[in-house]
Amino acid sequence: MEKYKIVFLPSAEKELNAICEHVSLVLCAPTASNNFLIKLTECVENLVDFPFTGKKVEAPNLEFEFRRVLVDNYFVFYVVNEKLKTVTIMHVIYAKSDYLKNL
Repeated sequence: MEKYKIVFLPSAEKELNAICEHVSLVLCAPTASNNFLIKLTECVENLVDFPFTGKKVEAPNLEFEFRRVLVDNYFVFYVVNEKLKTVTIMHVIYAKSDYLKNL
């Protein structure tokens, strides 16, 4: 089975950096921030071999077929392109937020 390439959108990288900064600096929990980043990295690396692991997002008017995986309190939203063999990380969003409006 061919492996997929992981691509982070710049906006997803920005969201991830903001989350880690908030947890580390505002909540004064740098270890928790680091642990979250490790878990997220492991989860995303798993998508290289199993890109359809995430739950399909059911919502009207989505431009792409989004999938999501939960890492701690955050959803990682991504799109699989079978033709290009890529998994594009689109967003990293707090799971208890109104995340559908950001997709």
